[in-house]
Amino acid sequence: MMTGFRKPKEDKNLTRLTAAVSAAARKEGMKKPLSKGDRYLMIAVIALAAGSALLPIVTYLQRVDFNPANKAERKIIDPLDRSEQKTVRRFPSFRPSEQVAPASEVDKTMTGSVMSNGKGLPGAGKGEGGDGDGRGQPFPKPVFALRDVVGGMAMIEDASGYWFVEKGSLLPDGSRLVSIGRSAGTWQLTTSSGDVIDMRR
Repeated sequence: MMTGFRKPKEDKNLTRLTAAVSAAARKEGMKKPLSKGDRYLMIAVIALAAGSALLPIVTYLQRVDFNPANKAERKIIDPLDRSEQKTVRRFPSFRPSEQVAPASEVDKTMTGSVMSNGKGLPGAGKGEGGDGDGRGQPFPKPVFALRDVVGGMAMIEDASGYWFVEKGSLLPDGSRLVSIGRSAGTWQLTTSSGDVIDMRR
């Protein structure tokens, strides 16, 4: 008797539970409409993603020059270019003069006299020691010329070629460069020996 009464009750509870689960499943399956704030947030996220994707392309297009021919041409001047130079420079210290007489016109007659002690030699006794051996007599200084000043450095020319020097650099005559300046519209070099060298073209 008890068993037969309990079975219909369990079937009834099972039916109610099944109906509740089905209703919950249908309710869960329904799409919830988006609110206004959610829509704005979604649009902002999509715009941010699109902007991030296009940023490298925009940066590349800004750097690319599609009209290189329309650019103003800059003329680069080479300070070492002497193709249009019309003057010929000569350094008397290391190039023979054209006014020197040919060997056939040189008079080889000896007119000087030499003392027995050797102190009568030309230039004897003029050295620093004063003992007559002439060892203290200095050699002529090498000649160099200032050609141009580029980027705070001076370009000089001597017998061996062109050189760029800056303040404190050793010069061909053994002195050091003290300063590079402009005076009377031209560049000048001041050396540690007190010499002032003007620029020559």
